[in-house]
Amino acid sequence: ADAPLVAPIKASSGTGRASAPRRLTLLEQAFVCSACSSRSSRRQLVSTPTPRSGSRRSSSAGGANECVDGIISPAVEPSLLEEDKASQEDALSSALAKLLGPIDGSPDNSFVGVAIGRALEINPDVLCPTHTGQLQVFDDYEFLAAIGSGAFGRVLRARHRAGGQLRACKALTTSGPLESELVATEIAVLKALNHPHILRLHEVYFEPSNSDRRRKVYLITDLCTGGDLLFRIAYHYQTLRAPMTEGHVGFMLRQLLSAAMYCHHRGIVHRDIKPDNVLFVDATASSPLKLIDFGLAGFAEQLREAAVEVSVPRSGSLGRLAKILPRAGARWCTVRKQMMQRAGTAYYMAPEMIQASVYDQKADMFSIGTILCEMLTGWHPFYTPQVDDAQSVQAKITSAKPVRLPDEQFGSLSAEARDLCQRLLEKDPKRRLSSGQALAHPWFRNPAMPSPYGNTNTGVLNAWVFEGLRQYQAHNKLRRAALQLLALSELAEEQVQEFRDAFMALDAQGDGLLSPEELAEGAHRAEVPLCNGEAALLISTLGGASGQRAGYKEFIAALAGRQVEYSSAQFRSCFKKLGGDSRGRLGLRQVLPVLCSSRSSSERPAITDQEWEEIVNSWSPESTDERSSEPTLGFEEFVVMMQAPVGPATQKVADAPLPVVPALFVRGAEAVATSGGDELSTGRLWGRCAEPLCC
Repeated sequence: ADAPLVAPIKASSGTGRASAPRRLTLLEQAFVCSACSSRSSRRQLVSTPTPRSGSRRSSSAGGANECVDGIISPAVEPSLLEEDKASQEDALSSALAKLLGPIDGSPDNSFVGVAIGRALEINPDVLCPTHTGQLQVFDDYEFLAAIGSGAFGRVLRARHRAGGQLRACKALTTSGPLESELVATEIAVLKALNHPHILRLHEVYFEPSNSDRRRKVYLITDLCTGGDLLFRIAYHYQTLRAPMTEGHVGFMLRQLLSAAMYCHHRGIVHRDIKPDNVLFVDATASSPLKLIDFGLAGFAEQLREAAVEVSVPRSGSLGRLAKILPRAGARWCTVRKQMMQRAGTAYYMAPEMIQASVYDQKADMFSIGTILCEMLTGWHPFYTPQVDDAQSVQAKITSAKPVRLPDEQFGSLSAEARDLCQRLLEKDPKRRLSSGQALAHPWFRNPAMPSPYGNTNTGVLNAWVFEGLRQYQAHNKLRRAALQLLALSELAEEQVQEFRDAFMALDAQGDGLLSPEELAEGAHRAEVPLCNGEAALLISTLGGASGQRAGYKEFIAALAGRQVEYSSAQFRSCFKKLGGDSRGRLGLRQVLPVLCSSRSSSERPAITDQEWEEIVNSWSPESTDERSSEPTLGFEEFVVMMQAPVGPATQKVADAPLPVVPALFVRGAEAVATSGGDELSTGRLWGRCAEPLCC
């Protein structure tokens, strides 16, 4: 079942040709026979299968493992196997409905959305709201103490007056269009990022200003109490006078590279990575870190589009010749060159950034290489205290001489550690390592080096993690959306620590996303039964924008929904954010602007009219808005829905004529099926697939 599948998919009738062989995804493996890679035209699950004429047999002995056309695969159209991922879930749901067949009493005499749910996303402007009002931030937050200060403002510790969560507030005063643009970019970038090692933005407050130039802005973020990386480096090399171990440095660097790679894959350049902008969640040695201060960040494509072409003096032998022969060489004195905006801190800038030439995400890697040298040795490769200043440091960085790592500082380090430093400090960006290449460096392959990712020996991966994901998948769409709002708006950083540890233990690649393979492998190591097919479906429900990988925020929401008991005030806040009106009613028209279905086309809403009606009827059968005749859900019914351990028994599966279901939906002898509202009803479903792909 875990072996890679590479097989040609049969062409649909009438095409006359078959598609080229390619590797099947886990989602496809769950619905394609592993023995012959055939598609079925109709379900045929039998306890003692009889092979049809011409069908191939598996290598396993005995009739129970013989392939029957249609044993595993439901009637799935070829579009399921195409690259158009937007249609996969619709095809799967349709196929599953055909596979299970009609059951008396279910909506429209069929099951809809069996054991699978469309992944939902919350509108970023709802998840991270922007408020405008005089002193409104002081109405919502109590300010406790100053934490630090920067070039544009200061950072304060604040407590939410209603919920009691401790947050950090970055108070800024913009004094012109450029600073306003930088703040707007930081807000837009932080709203778009979803990673355990990137600071999370919760709310934004703008104060109206009488001046066109000056305006106060307050950014409410996670509170990190462990100090910054600059302090830890100084503490080791100046107070303790002892170097950081390579294992400890690798543990921290992996997290920083993971955050950088997540940004880089989304076309974002941070442009100001330095020890001051790396914070620790708590004061422990193993604390997770957070990359902060995206005020100078930008999207690489937009930065390139904003580049200007200028004339600069020609360098090299032609430039020297032009100076000797000014008349003859006048037209050779200058050359046209693309110049991009320069940004960052001089001591950590890449050469191409200092020269304002064309740059990309590799500029961040030079900054990380400088930080790595400081962590390993306490020595800055371009700055000598009381000798260098910003100008001399920039001259060293832009010098044509390659970076030299002196034996006095680097002699005691491993060859792999020195090599990684050297390759990150490569002055030619084309030869410099990318974030992904750095994470794959041999230095990190040392089995003795602790890793924050894929570590299943810490005890954080237990059955409750996977049951939490299963329960989240079983909830209707409204409940899943509410759980996201609650987890991401109402919980403080320390409240999600256990969930964050579980996410990092599953994230073996350390890229801030979970794949079905990582989830199945984590379950296997934790000795929790979870087949590949079910792992693919769980990830599909959590899938966010891509649908094939689960994001950090969605994972936290799923586990918090099982483990956290929310207060009535938190439910009230969530109900209001979902669009609940002053009468305490919630309708589909209020909910739709809050939600976006991550893999749906513009023609299909996140929740359809039929789905909404089924959700409301499950919890408030007589609730209809008298003014619009629209089914609505009251706040009391909303709370009952959110607190219910199992959905309402709208259909008793155990008493209905039972279809035989593929083993990938069977957990032991118990399986689950859902009504149109996606809430689980549980019953005993018996069956056996002839080719045990996921048994």
